[in-house]
Amino acid sequence: MKMLCRAIIFMAVMLLVTTHDLVAQTGKVQVDLTFNPDLKNDVNDLRIRIDISKGYWKDANYFNKSFYLDDGARGVIIDSLQAGIYDVTIAGKMNMRNGKWIENYNFKNVSISSIEISDNKTAKVKSMFPEDCVYLKDFHNKVCPKCHSSDNVIRVEFGDIVADPTDNAPESYHANRESTGCDPVWYCKKDKLEF
Repeated sequence: MKMLCRAIIFMAVMLLVTTHDLVAQTGKVQVDLTFNPDLKNDVNDLRIRIDISKGYWKDANYFNKSFYLDDGARGVIIDSLQAGIYDVTIAGKMNMRNGKWIENYNFKNVSISSIEISDNKTAKVKSMFPEDCVYLKDFHNKVCPKCHSSDNVIRVEFGDIVADPTDNAPESYHANRESTGCDPVWYCKKDKLEF
């Protein structure tokens, strides 16, 4: 009988703990974006990923969730977050048409740290994306600022590029360095100038 009472008490405690976890209060974060005015005509071509994380990847309590925004969407509400301190990272790329080829241009990530999420509250995060970059102003303008011609202007590519000899991709200039997220888009072969 004593054993049965202990078992019933144990089960009741476990039920209370489980029920508490199921109805635990949670908070939200609302991420609102303002798109950089230099890309106002390209908003629908942007592909944006919003990551929210808590802790570090080696931490047992690490949490990471990703959301994608397309077609000019300007924000997202991320709910069911346990109370705590979170980091938000906004990453994005844009597809550029180069003849029949589509090339990606990756923008510099925007990181917002130490966002406090409280129970039954919505933390608001506002950011411009992508951040200002001197090269955004001439993103589609492939006229060389030195010779004022577009005849010898080609796209700049970054990172490791493996060329396929059967590939008929348009000519491009390999910058021999990794992208920083704020990089030249064009290269003038005549003036040997990235812009």
